[in-house]
Amino acid sequence: MKVVIFCGGLGMRLREYADNVPKPMVPIGYRPVLWHVMKYYAHYGHKDFILCLGYRANAVKQYFFALRRMCLQRLFALQRRQRPPVVQQ
Repeated sequence: MKVVIFCGGLGMRLREYADNVPKPMVPIGYRPVLWHVMKYYAHYGHKDFILCLGYRANAVKQYFFALRRMCLQRLFALQRRQRPPVVQQ
């Protein structure tokens, strides 16, 4: 089963913690909050995640690419947003 996590947004309420990082990458301990959420779901058997990225998406991508290089457990597939086809009348 796939888990969809919405990671967009400016993080206005986390402004004092997230000045230079996006909201899902605010650290809790030594890992970002997004890592903790994904770990929680993985504990219950969910292994496929779809991250809907928005604000500062590159920071999230860079973190998980670096994590992939260290762990070499799973491959991540990144896909750009699909635009609906234009219907001509």
